[in-house]
Amino acid sequence: MDNTASFTPQNEEPPAWSGATELASDREIARVAATGIVGYRQDQGRLLHCLAHKPAPASRWADFHEVGADDLDDGGFCVHPRCGRDLLAAWPVASEESM
Repeated sequence: MDNTASFTPQNEEPPAWSGATELASDREIARVAATGIVGYRQDQGRLLHCLAHKPAPASRWADFHEVGADDLDDGGFCVHPRCGRDLLAAWPVASEESM
């Protein structure tokens, strides 16, 4: 598996991985959050991941897609074992120094 597939020059660093989950940097989280995306939802709508725990694309058992706050009528929480973040909670704004 090539773990650098989502690497772009704007990221400046390849993503870190934990199993089939990309551990997004603060810079990447801020970039994605600025577009209105709040997380990733499984095709069948049962599992959610926050911006910090992006699932691998087209994994064997679940295909996740980006979702915005309007797509989550009842909100939701990240199912990553070390997270549980409310997807509708605002992310801290990144300082210009970290951008």
